[in-house]
Amino acid sequence: MAPGDDGKVYDAPMVGVTVGLSRSGTSGGLIYFEVAETDPFDANSRKNPLVITAGGGMLDTLATDFIIIARCAAKKIMREQQNSYLDRANLHLNIVSTDGSSKAGPSGGLAEGIAFVSMATKKKPIANLAMTGHLTLNGAVLPIGSTKPRVIAAKEAKMTNLMVPIGNKKEFDELKLDEVTRNGMHVQFVATFADAIRYCFSVIIM
Repeated sequence: MAPGDDGKVYDAPMVGVTVGLSRSGTSGGLIYFEVAETDPFDANSRKNPLVITAGGGMLDTLATDFIIIARCAAKKIMREQQNSYLDRANLHLNIVSTDGSSKAGPSGGLAEGIAFVSMATKKKPIANLAMTGHLTLNGAVLPIGSTKPRVIAAKEAKMTNLMVPIGNKKEFDELKLDEVTRNGMHVQFVATFADAIRYCFSVIIM
């Protein structure tokens, strides 16, 4: 499916799909993370492979490392909720950049992790949500660089919800990015993966 005029690939929320924010040069763009089952779910399976694909040279060893970290963080927090889906499911994560050139990196970790949680819970993220954040193995959400072009990309794509690491709030204030998001966009600052899950799915995560 080709991106529409607003840069979106999908118009409505879907289970296993999240929207990240990328940067290429001085411009920002949307980057989609799609997670799907490669085989029917088997609760007794001990195999747990993950297939990772992306187009346009977006995937390198570093990007793959961050995806593995995101899946591990998602597994950990789901186990704490007595949900073992991610320990049993055979999954495929595909990365789609709307500009065809942006690479997945550490700033995509939060979106990747949320996509895995969405699959595990079968819940769709809230509508028109874009996010960025460096996710650690133990669920901290660390700040990212080049916030401004990412925020502008979300605004141009008519996203109404934006999730950003709390560590970027100072930069957000200094660059007066509230002027970009003032009309029609809610900005949620998060410090942890659990915070992000609560916001994305309106659920209680201990």
